[in-house]
Amino acid sequence: MEQQSSERKTNRIIVIVIAAMLAVAGIGAAAYALSPKDDRPIKYGTPTPDAGGDLDREMAASGWSVGKSGDTYYRFLAPDDASAAKCDFGSCATLEIQSRDGCAKGFYVKADVLRDGTAVAWTNGTSPSARGGELVRLKLSDPSGDGNSMRVSEFRCMGS
Repeated sequence: MEQQSSERKTNRIIVIVIAAMLAVAGIGAAAYALSPKDDRPIKYGTPTPDAGGDLDREMAASGWSVGKSGDTYYRFLAPDDASAAKCDFGSCATLEIQSRDGCAKGFYVKADVLRDGTAVAWTNGTSPSARGGELVRLKLSDPSGDGNSMRVSEFRCMGS
């Protein structure tokens, strides 16, 4: 019991540090870090209520899309965001992913490449592994450069 309590405190400290790093990085007041193995998100270290429905709505209002209800969320970074990946050639987009429970083998993402709202191609990628509460980024590339936006068409954890 004491070990579990100590583990939970350590996880909360990690989440608070990540949230502070997000704040310093200028990701904005709407950025969230999720508490691992806990149903409550942490907004810059301050617990807010509920998971699932309420959390999904709260995250959506902050610009995140639901990957797995009550657990995993993703969003595209603006191209001018300092944290966004730089494109080697063609065009690219950076997807930011956070998960309460994590994903040891990384997240698989397939995205449609859009040109003015019409799908013209697709791309895919796998994120680095993610521990519970950890934020990971994935660069999705459009080597042709034909697209001007992307939308996620498939999103899943590759395994724990």
